[in-house]
Amino acid sequence: MKRKPPSTEAELVERVGELFEAVLPETEAEETEILRRAGLDPEAVGSRLAKFASETLAHSPLNWRERAKAEREKALVHFEEYRHGLIRAASDLKAQITDILTRQPDLGSLPTVRAHFHKLEKTSSNDLESLLAELQFLEAQSQVQAPKKGGEKE
Repeated sequence: MKRKPPSTEAELVERVGELFEAVLPETEAEETEILRRAGLDPEAVGSRLAKFASETLAHSPLNWRERAKAEREKALVHFEEYRHGLIRAASDLKAQITDILTRQPDLGSLPTVRAHFHKLEKTSSNDLESLLAELQFLEAQSQVQAPKKGGEKE
């Protein structure tokens, strides 16, 4: 007598686990036969398990891709906040850039900063705004990360 097919992924995983608990099959043919005797279609089981595993991994907080995506999105929001609140006068932008680079001279070695800073007088207001937003963001990030450098665990 065939059992009714599992209706949830949890039920499917449990049923497959029960099948292989007693004696592990040695060949794919044995696996297929065990699944068929249990009323399960081996192709459907494989597809459902693969889909379930993929979906679970995609939404898992342990999945580094998801964490990295969330971190990028969060950083972009913070970056845009800095960019949004900028003063628009070029002279003020230049003064703020110089002030940050005086406080944090290591930021001056970044490629984007070096590219703009050596021709600061000829840089457009939009580029100055972008550069200032980037420097403010990086300065804030370095202040947040500074305690971690002292030997604290993450």
